[in-house]
Amino acid sequence: MTDTIRVNKTSIAGPAVAGDATPAVKTSKKASAVAPQAPVAGLAAAASRPQPMAMDESQSTTHMGGALKILSGAAAFGPQFKFINMSEAKAVAAVHTAMAALKSRLAFAPTKHGFAPALATTDELGKTHVRMNRLYDGIPVFGEQVISHLDASGKVADFTGNTLPAQLLVDTKPTQSAESALATARACFSGKAEQIGGPTLLIAKTDDGVYHLAHHVTVATYGDARAPRKMHYFVDAHSGDVLPLTFNEHGGFIPDFRLQGAREKAATQGKAFTGSVVEGTGNSIYLGNVSLSTTEENGKFLLRDPQANNAETRDARNGSGGTGSSNVVLTDNNNKWGETSDDMRQRAGIDAQFGAVQFLKFLKDFFGRDSLDGRGMRLLSNVHVRSNYVNAYWDGSTMNYGDGDGRTAGPLVDKDVASHEPMHGLTQAANGLVYRGESGALNEAASDILGSAGFSWFLRGMKDTGIETDFLIGEDCWTPATPGDALRYMNDPMRDREQRSGDLYSRDNYKSRYTGSGDNGGVHLNSGIANNFFYLLSQGGTNRTSQMKVEKGIGMEKALKIYYRAHTVYTTASTNFAQAREGWIKAATDLYGADSVETKTVIQACNAVGIEARPRADFALVA
Repeated sequence: MTDTIRVNKTSIAGPAVAGDATPAVKTSKKASAVAPQAPVAGLAAAASRPQPMAMDESQSTTHMGGALKILSGAAAFGPQFKFINMSEAKAVAAVHTAMAALKSRLAFAPTKHGFAPALATTDELGKTHVRMNRLYDGIPVFGEQVISHLDASGKVADFTGNTLPAQLLVDTKPTQSAESALATARACFSGKAEQIGGPTLLIAKTDDGVYHLAHHVTVATYGDARAPRKMHYFVDAHSGDVLPLTFNEHGGFIPDFRLQGAREKAATQGKAFTGSVVEGTGNSIYLGNVSLSTTEENGKFLLRDPQANNAETRDARNGSGGTGSSNVVLTDNNNKWGETSDDMRQRAGIDAQFGAVQFLKFLKDFFGRDSLDGRGMRLLSNVHVRSNYVNAYWDGSTMNYGDGDGRTAGPLVDKDVASHEPMHGLTQAANGLVYRGESGALNEAASDILGSAGFSWFLRGMKDTGIETDFLIGEDCWTPATPGDALRYMNDPMRDREQRSGDLYSRDNYKSRYTGSGDNGGVHLNSGIANNFFYLLSQGGTNRTSQMKVEKGIGMEKALKIYYRAHTVYTTASTNFAQAREGWIKAATDLYGADSVETKTVIQACNAVGIEARPRADFALVA
């Protein structure tokens, strides 16, 4: 193991974000006065809590090939533990190797610190990465992770992650009940609660650096006229106050403030199915005629592709989408979809299905990844969500696409949206970037970069797609009567300032980043910083704000490889921009060498967008 292992100690930054109600609501001691409108999961959260590995865990191995007398991964670490591109035995061995290395980094043994192993994966370089969620006194610490990086011989060579205080000074015995926290969260939420998650007991850090014991509750609705909402509330388990950490996980492809401006201006694993696979064609809305692999069943052709993990597209029939029983798989009589004699509701489904299937192909062919979770996850798409709905979103398991209103947007099933939304699912599976502040901006940027831009580049390699640019986001569906515009501009993020008043416009430089409380602390607005970094890295050019120039880009292929590796290997749930810089440099170094043109260009592009190197300290589990 390397003696000097360094990592940025800076924690997630970002403004306190206001939720549906002022986050100073005191809990009600009469929780029964508020009856839940949906089944509540998590009141007995301890039963499903991740299995911890405390720092005094005695069972370990010296390397991945060591003889083991241990349980299976699920039995040892809980059902949440997953492994990719490796056997279960090697995955379990890697966890124990990682734990032994972590323990050796301590000058003392803080018995309350522990870990819940979540994911072990081996990459194309033969290296293994073990991702572990932080625990304190057996309680999860929200957004805090450590990744142990093992070299090809199975020895730990590096760590990624933040430190925690040796003693968090948190009383881990709640004095406010889970039921009262649920009532508080429900009181904060405006509108009908369609889904409720939690309460789950955890430890959360507010932006002032103070840790709190809290009940975590999520409340979601998908019937909002403007945008979907899945609100996260953190209710202090001692005071009953709502902590200033509230955020909306489902901001949608188009943030609400952008919709207002436009109006002012004008999953599950793949499942085996019966039926035969046949090749069909579809007349799509945005890409013209495309090929479709479908399923023939009982004399009908279903918009389901068994050759692509059974990816399927359904008509939500103007409902809320998701996995609701009102959704029906789209069908056709002759496998020639979108003919003039067909129901025109098919056409949005053609774009969504083609996008989903080709996005899976992009992940497999270019990154070697089997679907969003790396384990063959099935993609489900719902079209015709709500009525005249100007948005699209990933709901945690499915893609959902509105039809637009014909003025602000057309049907939101174009190539950029149909890749941006499932990319949120990949982020959810790969690192769980928290959707607020800087980590939220990096979450959005990944969907623009690896989703929209990367996917457009991939499709441009196909014949007759008509795709001309990789760096305009949503240009096909956004304001269809205005040619040449887009929702976001990766080559010049601040271009949308011309279409907006006030400070709700995209930023292209960290030094001028948005620091307000809107947009979950700027998740869409500050995504432009990473977007422009990627543009400069791949194409070269000049950052508008700094006027710093990157003379020559390294091309899309190398830039995508670097960004994907950093996103899946060196990014934790709370990664900020400074830590992202480190991850991008490490990924480029892994792939091309420390003194390579590629790594030097990463550094130049970071400097151009104002993401500077910060002082680093030796890695430690605790401060």
